[in-house]
Amino acid sequence: WETSFGGKLKITQEEIASGICTQGLISRIEKGEHIPSADILYKIAKKLGLDVNYFFHYAETPSLTYIEEVMYQVRKSIRERSYHEVEEIIKIEMKNPLFQTPTFKQFLLWHKGICTYYIQADIEKAMSLMQEALNLSETGNNAYSEREIEILNSIAILHSEVGQHKRAIETLEKAMVHLENLSCKKDVHIEIRLLYSLAKFLSFEEAYADSIQHCERGSKLCLQYESFYLYGELTFQHGYNLMKLGQKKEAIVYFCKARSIFQLQNNSDFVSYIDEEMSYLS
Repeated sequence: WETSFGGKLKITQEEIASGICTQGLISRIEKGEHIPSADILYKIAKKLGLDVNYFFHYAETPSLTYIEEVMYQVRKSIRERSYHEVEEIIKIEMKNPLFQTPTFKQFLLWHKGICTYYIQADIEKAMSLMQEALNLSETGNNAYSEREIEILNSIAILHSEVGQHKRAIETLEKAMVHLENLSCKKDVHIEIRLLYSLAKFLSFEEAYADSIQHCERGSKLCLQYESFYLYGELTFQHGYNLMKLGQKKEAIVYFCKARSIFQLQNNSDFVSYIDEEMSYLS
């Protein structure tokens, strides 16, 4: 990268930018006027044929900023189910000295476990990696942090994926106890995530009335925090439980409400799914 690295890499800004971003953004990065995201940094490194750690010798960005960018990119890609992309990031960062502290290594192991299941379908290895991540807890098994509670949620989801719904429910109940014992809760969405997972898995076990209770509790939190986060999913799950209990008219009310929420969120896939469910009721 000629202007930033003393002419070691003979490539123009336009060539670097092609397929990644604008030439203007590359110029701003070189001048130190813009901090690139982890995603852009990876793409630049790949185009230049470099290990991403090469940039650390030249970067003025604080290490913590880079770590935060990587963690953001990993979480974003997990939400988008881009597991191969996450796998590539983790493979690189596992060698990065910045990620060797227990806290950051735990983050990588957690997501490596998720990717191992969804890419390789290896549930035993995935669970082993998740447990290895939990073993890096700095507070011990008696007092988990918010992240460790989220790891428990991921473990529960994998149990459910292989049909172990009762074990999933037991894991989530354990996570709820840890959450209740936290003196300071920074992420208000964790409890909503746990309640939604519990509601789903209880439905799988045909415990529809219990599932409805968790849906109602999660929905109240969404309203309390003025957040649409999982509100549509909780509303749909509530309707699904009512449908299974034979309360079709009430179920349609919740399905219609969930459909409106997903329309506002431009979630066309869920809107289509609800339309399909409602067609069975009409």
